[in-house]
Amino acid sequence: MTKHLLVFLAVIPVTAYFWTKTRYPEKIYQITGIFMGLVVSPVGLALTSLSTIPVVGMLFGLSGAILLVIHGIPGYFMVVSAGLVEPGSLLTGRQQLYIELFNGILWSTVYGLLGFYFDSRRLS
Repeated sequence: MTKHLLVFLAVIPVTAYFWTKTRYPEKIYQITGIFMGLVVSPVGLALTSLSTIPVVGMLFGLSGAILLVIHGIPGYFMVVSAGLVEPGSLLTGRQQLYIELFNGILWSTVYGLLGFYFDSRRLS
């Protein structure tokens, strides 16, 4: 049940976009990209857990699975290479938290840099 609540994390990048649009219009995509990168992996996990809803849930589950395949794997390999998780073992809640923290750091950096690039192209 608590995994379903992770969907509400998707509100954070939307809020950051509208806040940045009024305060710092020259950095809209950079700041929004940073916040998007922080929440994209947990939101994918939440969308996957919504697949139990009869008709519409399958679409949410499929989109969450696609997000997890793209955004979840690098964090897992970083945590395994750091020695925090044994490869192939069942993950506990703490180990999943480590994976999501590594994913947040990685994807907020990637999306923030992409946003910086788009902002610089937009302003020039």
